[in-house]
Formats: sequence, structure tokens, C-alpha cells
Amino acid sequence: MPTEMDHLSLANHNHDLLAELLPQIHRFPDWVATIAFYKSLHVVEAVFASENPSKHGTDHFDRENYLKRSHRYSNIYQHYRPLAATSMIARYMGSGYSAFTKYI
Repeated sequence: MPTEMDHLSLANHNHDLLAELLPQIHRFPDWVATIAFYKSLHVVEAVFASENPSKHGTDHFDRENYLKRSHRYSNIYQHYRPLAATSMIARYMGSGYSAFTKYI
């Protein structure tokens, strides 16, 4: 199971890629949203691992529900949820949008 430091390393790796892509956000808004979400996912998992090394989200639904149900994580959930939703639309073009740029 990945450790807190493993997740932070992956979050930092995603952050470095975001720094490279942000100057070209007009070309890659879907990838910026997706990478930002995955950075946040690893930060959340690092928080979980720091508090309980055996606690990890088993999937996106499980992780989000855990954040949503726990008062302790309400502030994290408030910021995580929009990233998750935006990333989902960027990856799967859900919610009836024909292009990601029409969503954002």
C-alpha cells in the first residue's frame, strides 16, 4: 500500500506537469483539469495515510464518500468535489457536453 510520502511524491510529480501545461491551458484545458484532480487525489490519500496508514480510498466513489461523510474532511471535500466533477467531464464528456470547453 502506498505511503504518505509515496502519495506526496505523486502529487508533486503531477504539480510539475501542471506547471508545464498551464502556459498552454488554452490548448489542453481537459488535461489541466484531469492532472489537477489527480494531484488532489494524491494529496487526499496522503492525508488519509498520515492519519491511518491502512486507510486508502478503494476507488473514486469510496474516496469521495469518505470525504463527504466525515465532518473532519468537509473543507477538503468542498474543494475536491468540483475537481472530481470537472475531471470526470474532461475524461468522459459526460453531463451532455459536446466539448470540454463548453463545460468550462
